[in-house]
Amino acid sequence: MAKRKAPAGAGGSPDETVETALFQRACGMEYEEIREKETIDHKTGEKEILVTRTRKYLPPDPRSAMFWLTNRKGERWRYKPEAGEKETGDTGVVELPAVLPAPEAGEKP
Repeated sequence: MAKRKAPAGAGGSPDETVETALFQRACGMEYEEIREKETIDHKTGEKEILVTRTRKYLPPDPRSAMFWLTNRKGERWRYKPEAGEKETGDTGVVELPAVLPAPEAGEKP
């Protein structure tokens, strides 16, 4: 199997290209979608290509943001404390209190 070379973006290395794409996905981004549709002109019978350009917005992705933060600021954004460490509460994880009490066993919510 032939090895594929990853494309480099804007003169950067492939790693920089992926890093930029991950950051954009984590923060949300606008992009242009280009669609080409082949049609036939009914008057001349010739094939035509109809090009449609649409601006789209991709909202921020929490998983990409979490991946970015755990790798860039691991001390603050790790998933759980290291074994044997005391939890300091400064992990970046926020625990929300329950709004309603949990239902009793056998009780319908």
